[in-house]
Amino acid sequence: MPQPLALAPLPMPTIDLPGTSADRLLLAALPDGVLALDALGLVRDANPAAERLFGRPADQLRGTALDRLLLPPAAGFPGPSFGPWLAERRGGPAERLAGCRARTADGRELPCDVTVAPLTGSGTACRWVVQVQETGPREFQATQRRESAKMAAVATLAAGIANDFNNSLAAITGSIEAARLRIVSQDRVPPRELLEAKEATRAAARLVRRLLNFARPSPGLRRPLDPATVLEEAAQVLRRDLDPRVTLVTRVDHGDWRIRADQEQLVDLVVSLGLNALDAMPDGGILTLATTRVAGGAWGEGAPATAQGREFVRLEVRDTGVGIPAEVLPRIFEPFFTTKEAGRGSGLGLATAYTVLQQHEAGITVESAPGVGSVFQVFLPRTLDPLATAVPPLALEPGTGSGTILLVDDEAAVRRPLRQALGLCGYTVVEARDGLEALRLHAAGGPVDLVLLDVKMPGMSGWDVLAELKRRAPALPVVLTSGYTQEDSTPPAEAARPDAYLPKPYDLAELTAVVRRLLNRTRPADTGST
Repeated sequence: MPQPLALAPLPMPTIDLPGTSADRLLLAALPDGVLALDALGLVRDANPAAERLFGRPADQLRGTALDRLLLPPAAGFPGPSFGPWLAERRGGPAERLAGCRARTADGRELPCDVTVAPLTGSGTACRWVVQVQETGPREFQATQRRESAKMAAVATLAAGIANDFNNSLAAITGSIEAARLRIVSQDRVPPRELLEAKEATRAAARLVRRLLNFARPSPGLRRPLDPATVLEEAAQVLRRDLDPRVTLVTRVDHGDWRIRADQEQLVDLVVSLGLNALDAMPDGGILTLATTRVAGGAWGEGAPATAQGREFVRLEVRDTGVGIPAEVLPRIFEPFFTTKEAGRGSGLGLATAYTVLQQHEAGITVESAPGVGSVFQVFLPRTLDPLATAVPPLALEPGTGSGTILLVDDEAAVRRPLRQALGLCGYTVVEARDGLEALRLHAAGGPVDLVLLDVKMPGMSGWDVLAELKRRAPALPVVLTSGYTQEDSTPPAEAARPDAYLPKPYDLAELTAVVRRLLNRTRPADTGST
């Protein structure tokens, strides 16, 4: 049987885009694709940008109908293709068509704007010039601008809310501490509910920090850490509300390798991943927190650019939950994205975790299978720096302190419980409602050993009061405190510096430790005062 004859397509003659050599150099440099069409709407030539856009060299584009390369706008266009539209025009002014789509060699359809202009008297077979401008980058930039504006608004809102909310938490924490000390002073054991209330305020403070850190990322206080301490602290937090059907397992295998990190931020990160895992196990399961050593280059996707040749501590959070659907996985680190029911999640946990990772030059990988569970692996660079010497916390007992503290805060709800708690610790507390009253009390000549000063107050700010106090008494210890973060409490240029800074809400133990340190620094060594 005779074989069928294979017919090769007739070659399309190469016809250069019209114009001088200078014109062609200009066309070659254009960022937008340019096609030259003949009277039938077939491509006769294309510039390099068109080759890149459509994913085909010019010799493959030649002879291709425009309708195979471009789809017209879905609305407002007289037909489903360009052919009849071009045949009817035959001339006239250039026309710009928004909302077109360019078909690439790999099957994608890219959004683009198209400008079609007739060629007259060109001396070539070209009758039309088509400019194709991809709008994807433009839309991406517009989206980025919208996201930036949204985040700026969130940052401003978060900072304002943080101050008010942290002031409220400071009042609650102070009341809890005062109640606990009063009970202890009577040789009784404080009820468990007080401890639970205090832990609830800590959880609320963590949520505020998470929002602030997401809106205005802060590097925090980075120092050499043993990863085991991070794991243990995170496990402690997760155990407080652990479903009895969930087993929490911790496994440490990083030897003496250390990391440089902000402990508070890293604990929040592990807690966020852990809470996400617990939500994925509504019927119970196993939650595993683990650390292991990883040599540089031993992991793939998710590695930071600086990973080559470096050693890492891998921190793993593994669950046996429902898994993450494939269509959701790419979006899990987006801010405010959540698949939880209304009221069960802020959508900030994983987004904040990702922000912390970026600040720590770390990376993350995620593996998940529906019905099997998920594994989040965080890779933190190893440091050879030694661990800081741990200072054991002093026991907070009634009547152990001495000295006079000038407490300056415009919130009575903050001053009242703090005065009671510090009084039970043995300190004499003098209250001032604003900066002017604080300066009057100091000028009156009464004993003041230390000033606890709020930053944001009506009238004189804490920075203004601090400057005047330091001018009068340079050696007077001043502790600055604020419901804002330290970064948001930025001092004016050339401002005096406080002796310490405490963000609200703070534990009474934190405050008294700072007070003891500063008072011991200013008192004679032989007095034995604390």
